Amino acid sequence: MMFMKKGILLFAVSIILCGSVGAQDSVRTFRNAITVNPLPLMGGGLLMAYEHTLPHAGIEIDAGVQGWQWEKHHDVPMNVHMRPGFAVAAGYKYFLPLGKKNRELTTDGCLPRESFYLKMRLAYMRQWSSYNTYVGNDGWDIHTLKRTFHEQSIHCALILGVQLVTKNGLTLSPYFGVNIPLWIGGPFHTIQEPGLSVINFALLTTGFKVGWAF
Repeated sequence: MMFMKKGILLFAVSIILCGSVGAQDSVRTFRNAITVNPLPLMGGGLLMAYEHTLPHAGIEIDAGVQGWQWEKHHDVPMNVHMRPGFAVAAGYKYFLPLGKKNRELTTDGCLPRESFYLKMRLAYMRQWSSYNTYVGNDGWDIHTLKRTFHEQSIHCALILGVQLVTKNGLTLSPYFGVNIPLWIGGPFHTIQEPGLSVINFALLTTGFKVGWAF
């Protein structure tokens, strides 16, 4: 719920900012962007993305790692830290530009300065963690063996976002959407309870990407 509230707040603030980002500069254009989502840092993860534009749309590739605080925090109640692992994702963004100049930019295959967008994303996640498992006992002495368990999953997501690009190339992109687990193979999660990762917060996906366009 904490991630959801932060995501909604960032999304609303960015909508308000839409009217103030400099769309006046019609000379310099951008077709690529590299961004990072700082929100997963709260749970021991990092998510980065590369975006390339097409006429009226864009292709976005995400890659993330997670879990560097798992051993320290995984026993804490209400833990928001993520297991060690990684995720890769590919998404197709359809821009809904604001204003004539931004519509012209998207028609030319450039990043709009101010735009909403709809995005469909497909993601692959692999994560793991180790536990001491019972293997036998010698009287009162219990013997355990540390074993590492792995899990793989495939997720789809439907996302609504805001794309803001300044005349100098600073890119802000808050987003909020629905995470749809398609398949989960492993001992940690289920389709109904897909857990936390750098790409999803249970059945939601949200974030705030910031970076540079070029």
